[in-house]
Amino acid sequence: VPTGARANSISLGNAEFALDGAITTSIIRVAADQTFEVQSYIQDGNATATLAKTGTGTLVLNKSGENDYSHTTIAIREGTLDAWNTGLLSPNVTLGDTSTSGTYRFNKADGASTSTSNFTVNAGGGSFNVVADALTISGILSGSGNQYFGSVNSTA
Repeated sequence: VPTGARANSISLGNAEFALDGAITTSIIRVAADQTFEVQSYIQDGNATATLAKTGTGTLVLNKSGENDYSHTTIAIREGTLDAWNTGLLSPNVTLGDTSTSGTYRFNKADGASTSTSNFTVNAGGGSFNVVADALTISGILSGSGNQYFGSVNSTA
C-alpha cells in the first residue's frame, strides 16, 4: 500500500473519468469492507447518464473543485458514497434501490456547506451521514423510501 493510501483501497488519481452518452449507466461496484477512491475530474459531456454505486463498500469522491456532470444522476444503490465537497455531486442523487439502502456521507471539516442537489430516496431507503460541520440541503428531497439522518462527531 503506497504511503498515505488506505488499506484495502484502490485510488484512481490524475486521470479523467468520462461518462459516455452511448452508455447510459456506468457502474462502480465496491465490495464489502473495501474502499474505491476517485481523485479525478468526472464529466458527462452534456450526455444524460447515470453513475451507479453498487456493493456494500465505500466510494470516495475526493478532489478539490467541482465535477462537470450537469446531466448525470448519481445513484447510490447500495453502500456508501463519501464526498467532502458538495460540488462533487451531480444535480440529482438517488439513495437506495428497490430493496437495498444507500448512504451519502458528507465528510467536510473546514466549514458548513449547502447542497443544491435533488435527492430521491427509493423503496430500499437511504441515509444522510454528516461526519463534520454542517450540511444544508436546499434541493428537493423526495421518494418512497425511509430517510435517515445521522451525524458522527469526530474529534482529534
